[in-house]
Amino acid sequence: MLLNYLYDKYLERSAFCAAAHIDLQTLEEWEAANLVPKASYIMDNDLQVKSFVAEHQETQKYKFYLKGQLEWLTQIADKNITTENAARHYFETQYGFAIKQFLATELGQKIAEIYPQSSWNLDDYSETWQHFLAGTYGLCTRSGLPNEIFLKHIYIRFIEFVTQANRPNEISSKLLELLREAVDALDKVESDFAAHEVAQSSRQRCIINIKKDYL
Repeated sequence: MLLNYLYDKYLERSAFCAAAHIDLQTLEEWEAANLVPKASYIMDNDLQVKSFVAEHQETQKYKFYLKGQLEWLTQIADKNITTENAARHYFETQYGFAIKQFLATELGQKIAEIYPQSSWNLDDYSETWQHFLAGTYGLCTRSGLPNEIFLKHIYIRFIEFVTQANRPNEISSKLLELLREAVDALDKVESDFAAHEVAQSSRQRCIINIKKDYL
C-alpha cells in the first residue's frame, strides 16, 4: 500500500520540520533559496471520513521528504550555508569525496580497472544538482545524500556497461562475479521504490532484470 511505503521511508512535511527542529517557514525559505531538496512525493487527497458521531470531507495536500535528508538540513544549518552557490559547492565537495572513497575500496578499484574513471561521464554537476533540489534523489536513493547519489550513478553505469557488451551466456565467470558485487552494492543504495514505480525504475532494469538474466 502506497501510504504504508511513504510513512515508512519518508516524513510528511510537518513531521519532517519537527525532526529537523525548524518551522515550516524556514523550510520554505531554504527551498526557495535552493539550499535543500524539495519533497519527493506530493499527494493530493480528497478525504471522506465517517464515524458514529459525524461524516467529514476535506481536500488536503501532503508532501513527503526522505528521512535521510534530515542530515543534509543539519549540515546546512551547522555550516551556516545561506546561498545556493555555497550549498552547491558543499554538495560537489561531498560528491567528489565519495568518488575518492569509492576508488579506495576493493570493489571500486576492480571496477575502475575495467571501466576507467575517464569513461564514467559523471561530471555534469549542474544537472545532478538540479535533480537533487527537485527531490529526485530522495525518491531513488535510500539517503538522498551526495555519497549515495554518486554510488547509484557509478554502479548503474557499470552494470549497463557490462551487460551491453556481454550476453548472459557469454560473460566470463570473473566478470560475472564482479557484476554480482556491483548489483549487490547498488541494491544497498538504491531505493525500493513504491510498488507502482518499480517496473519503470532503475531497480527493475539494473537489479531485478540482471539477477534474473545473469545471476
